[in-house]
Amino acid sequence: MKLARMGRRMCALTGLAMWLGAAWMAAVAQPAHALELRIGNVQVDESPVGRGSHKFAALVQEKSGGRIKVTVLNGGKAGSDTDMREKLVKGELEIMAASATLFASAAKEVALWDTPFLFASYAEADAILDGMPGRKVLETLAPKGMIGLAYWENGFRNLTNSLRPVTKLEDLQNLRLRVQQSEVFINMFKAFGTQVQPMPFPQVYGALQNKAIDAQENPLPVIVSAKLHEVQGYLTLTRHSYSPFLVAASRQWWDTLKPEDQKIIRDAAYETRVSQRQDARQVADAALAELQAKGMKVSELQVGERARIERKLEQVNTSIATKVGLPLFIETVSELQKLRQTKK
Repeated sequence: MKLARMGRRMCALTGLAMWLGAAWMAAVAQPAHALELRIGNVQVDESPVGRGSHKFAALVQEKSGGRIKVTVLNGGKAGSDTDMREKLVKGELEIMAASATLFASAAKEVALWDTPFLFASYAEADAILDGMPGRKVLETLAPKGMIGLAYWENGFRNLTNSLRPVTKLEDLQNLRLRVQQSEVFINMFKAFGTQVQPMPFPQVYGALQNKAIDAQENPLPVIVSAKLHEVQGYLTLTRHSYSPFLVAASRQWWDTLKPEDQKIIRDAAYETRVSQRQDARQVADAALAELQAKGMKVSELQVGERARIERKLEQVNTSIATKVGLPLFIETVSELQKLRQTKK
């Protein structure tokens, strides 16, 4: 009897050992992720920022050999932009992507990108954002509890209206124009002689439809998705503001990472900017074609109007320069002048 019981115990122990061995081999074959993180934004999956977040996740996995897993929380799954920024500072969210304007209330230097008519082309935006001025702005986030990683793209904002083609400053006179609730945008369009009416975006379509306002301004894909062509007949490619997305990490979390993991994550965010910007620009081109196909009359500002506009904006730009710091503002303008001289 004793021998039988001992035999059964040995068999059980042998079976347990074999099970543990198999479990260990499975763990070796499929190692647990050494690091897991989340990236959040309020855009949907099928948007340039949504797709960019997935590209970033794939790059991190590739560069880390599968050690680092990134969960993508698109469509506001991590909260609103403001919620995410607060979570970032508290260390409750690892990474987020949002309009750079969101970060300006925390780090005043970020307001540099709100400067009206700062960039005349995508090439200028790329050169400045990826150059020294862009890096200096990113560095100002660290004392505020965030680490700036890279700039992605939202795109140029343009003007639509229901009254007439806008090709010169005089065409803006007395347009009842909805703007976002931003001091810079309010002051900019007041300087052009428009009747500025700040309001939340969800109210815009109804206000245009009811003729409470004549005009609004937004990136081209937003104009398409909101079906504003149904209540607006004229589109002017003013490119009056370039809107970058800023990708930032929680400093509280970042400081716990090994330097090699910091490099992997930073490099992936930076490299993603190329395909994400290309995607955003293709979407903008497609939106323009769609708006034209739907009957919107498209125009651009006449030659020489940009110089007239810049003179109108001297007070607005002085205010921004004072806020962000004169050295940073002057350096940015100087770099742009060099780019334009080279282009000539």
